Amino acid sequence: MQTSTQVSIPLVYKPQRNTQIVIRRAPGEKPLAVLMGQIGVGKTTLLNLICGTNREAGAARDSMTRHLFLSSTNSGASFELFDTPGVNSRIKTYDHIFLLKEALTARPVNTIFIVLKYDSRFDNILDNLLKVQEAVYNYESKIVVMISHWEQSRNPEQESQEIGQLLEDFCVGIVFYSERNDANQVSNCMFEFLNTMEKTALKIENEEFFLNFNVYEIKTEMKRSYMDFTKEMQKINKAFDELIKNTKNILPKDEFDDFLGKNQSDIGKNSTCSTKSYILFDIVELKYDIVK
Repeated sequence: MQTSTQVSIPLVYKPQRNTQIVIRRAPGEKPLAVLMGQIGVGKTTLLNLICGTNREAGAARDSMTRHLFLSSTNSGASFELFDTPGVNSRIKTYDHIFLLKEALTARPVNTIFIVLKYDSRFDNILDNLLKVQEAVYNYESKIVVMISHWEQSRNPEQESQEIGQLLEDFCVGIVFYSERNDANQVSNCMFEFLNTMEKTALKIENEEFFLNFNVYEIKTEMKRSYMDFTKEMQKINKAFDELIKNTKNILPKDEFDDFLGKNQSDIGKNSTCSTKSYILFDIVELKYDIVK
């Protein structure tokens, strides 16, 4: 395995098994790459750095990339890049999935660059790679990982080796970079891999591709629904406690005790949300009858 020795420039990690043969291209032909990654990892920032574009980037919670952008580098080696929406976007999820599939299949592709944000917990980097890679797992021979925010590493030389060994079974190489790096150097590091890969028309079946994202979407919706349910039940619990207090002031003590039953204290403190909500509705009806 080889790693560059200067930390002031992007670091390149190549597994020892990676034999590189430069591909001959027709005059004027540019290699084509696709950028993939989760929201906020720096895909669009990378595109802006090496292509001189000024795309909006960096939404913390949702992807700002809602269209496909094909750009050419204006620094260093010459190639084209498709920027794609974050694969975990929560806004117009299926629109973003469609755009991602379009970028992967619209034209033959040389390389798939998966951008991951540096994390001092390396297992998190691997987990994020596997999540993004689900959509293109049949094309590991075209995947190059880009580790962004590399300036956060306290020991770049050592950590690049450790991360490289952890990820090398899932990609053909890794570029560790920072947006502070020179754009020429970053694009040249990327071109090292592009220049050794043939253009290939990726075959991605709709059913399998969308199934990967359907699983993610289902999990997201379940989590969102659970959070909404929890908030509503908290409101019900609060309303229940308030109504218990108010009802005590309306009903005589014996009637109030009969209504709640002998285990009223246990219900008030330990009952499930469903039991509380059931009693709550009864109390609301009772108060309505009294007010009438």
